[in-house]
Parts: sequence; C-alpha cells; structure tokens
Amino acid sequence: SPNHASPHITNQQQQQQQQQPMESKSKIQLFFLTLFLFTLTLHAETLGTYIVQLHPHGITSTSFTSRLKWHLSFIQQTISSDEDPSLRLLYSYRSAMDGFAAQLTESELEYLKNLPDVISIRPDRKLQLQTTYSYKFLGLNPARENGWYQSGFGRRTIIGVLDTGVWPESPSFNDQGMPPIPQKWKGICQAGKAFNSTNCNRKLIGARYFTKGHFSVSPFRDPEYLSPRDSSGHGTHTASTAGGVPVPLASVFGYASGVARGMAPGAHIAVYKVCWFNGCYNSDIMAAMDVAIRDGVDILSLSLGGYSLPLYDDSIAIGSYRAMENGISVICAAGNTSPMEKPVANKA
Repeated sequence: SPNHASPHITNQQQQQQQQQPMESKSKIQLFFLTLFLFTLTLHAETLGTYIVQLHPHGITSTSFTSRLKWHLSFIQQTISSDEDPSLRLLYSYRSAMDGFAAQLTESELEYLKNLPDVISIRPDRKLQLQTTYSYKFLGLNPARENGWYQSGFGRRTIIGVLDTGVWPESPSFNDQGMPPIPQKWKGICQAGKAFNSTNCNRKLIGARYFTKGHFSVSPFRDPEYLSPRDSSGHGTHTASTAGGVPVPLASVFGYASGVARGMAPGAHIAVYKVCWFNGCYNSDIMAAMDVAIRDGVDILSLSLGGYSLPLYDDSIAIGSYRAMENGISVICAAGNTSPMEKPVANKA
C-alpha cells in the first residue's frame, strides 16, 4: 500500500532512511559555513594600494641610512615578519613628498595609522585625462613687438609633461634650430617597447614611464606600449600644445590648414608617462613628480584630474607645493565637464 510501510522493511532500515535527510542537511550547512568563512578570509586578505605620507623630519631621529630603508621599516612593522616588505612597496617618495606607496590590507592599514611619523594614509585614486586651450585663447601674438616674442618663446626652459607619453616622430618634436640641452638636466630617455634613447633629441630631451600603481589594479594589455610611447595621442597633443615647434601646413585631413605651434616652441620637453588605458593613478603621478623635481624641470604640466579634494588629501596639490618650493611652476587643467555645476578640477 502506498500509505503504509512495507512489512519487509526492518526498523534499522527505517532509521537509516530517516537519518539520510538529516545528514544531507548537515552537509549543506557545513558547505555554506565553509564558503562563508572562506569569503571572509578572502576579504581580509584583499590588498589595496595606499599612499602613506610621513613627517619630513622623522628620519632624523632614526638610525636608517636612507629614506628607502626607513620607508621599508614601516611596512616591516605592519605585515607578518616572514614576508619581504619590498614586495609590498610600489614607490618610495622623497622629493614630491616624504612617504611611499604600498599594497596593504585593511587590518594592516589600521595598524600603520598608529605608528609614529605617519601623517596621513590615502587610498590610491584613479584620475582621468583632460585637455586645454591653445595660445589663441590667451590672445598671444608672435609679432616682434609683443611679449610672447620678447619672452623667447620659452627658450632654455624645460617643461615636464605628465600624461600618456609621446609619439616622438611627430614633427612638433623636431630639434632643428634648438639650443643644446641645459647642463642642469639630470633626466633620462628610458627605453621600452618601440622606444629607445635615439627617440630623444634636443627638443624631446627626456622620457620615462610609471606603471606600478596602475598595473597593481589593472593588468597590462595590448595595444598599450610598455614604454614612454603614446598609444592614445593625448600626451602627444598636450606636449605639443605646451612646447611643440612650429609645423607648417598642418591640417585635419586637409581642412583648416595652417601652422601648428606650441605655447613655448623654444622650450625643451620631458615626458613622464603616468596615464594608461584605464586612467591615471595617484601613486604613479606622485612618483613622476618626485623624479621630475630631481631631473631639473622648470615647469610641470598635468592635463589630468577628476576629484575635488581638501588640500591635505590631494596628492597633486601636495606634490605641487613641493615642486613650488624647488622653484618649479605647476600647471594643471581645470577640467572639461562644464556646463555642469561646480565642474572645476585641480582647484589648488
């Protein structure tokens, strides 16, 4: 009968049948408990990139022989003792600010905040590319009687451009008629994919690229160049806008033919590639500003931005102040998002 147990089933078999659903339920509960604990473990182990600002005079009270060793000591105190702290370090800063960029977990971050000489810790933020108007917007005229001509068009000045790199074959970077490279210049022409030292000249005197912040978040992918070479065109555009030499018969597919000329065609250009396919990260920007100050640039140009932050939380503002202390003028794009309300970036 379907409504009654078969007389051939023993009591032991009935007990086993009753236990099977209970055992299955227990296994399911155990599985989800294990999955939950595994998820918690993964969350606790997640690494994020942070910029740690230190007191500039903190190293004077220590026995460390270099800032790099001092910076590594903070990471060593924070992570487990059997891990190499250099594997977590992305950049060690000493010119644009005192501090470093490193990958840390949230629990490590909380511990680090309480260490002496730690002023602030900021998460690495992604910024976006922006652009600017040309000299015509300012009403500049290259005639001899005007101030633009009398200024020498930026002659003997070094402009450092932080952007997507440069396409060195562009005629805007031809060095014919350019003076020798200033003796104060200490930068390099960093080789990489489709780029070598012969791509630099008396106009494009230096080129570097910075990847650690970006590629700690987004893996490298084609068609990007792992070098100072520009794959998007934005950096080439901003560098030539700042200091490109006059290029006659420039046009857009034959239309609007004329002379393309940068704001300071007599200036030398040094390129610092900090922006990649997924944007520009503060840790890479700070590393480029840190190096550019020591390289000997006179002007820093940043056509990137995106966040309106308080001065104490704005890495570009902090790096710019240090650059200013070293006699460097910093020029930043105001942003492209108008006519939205409060669209201005880089308010500092």
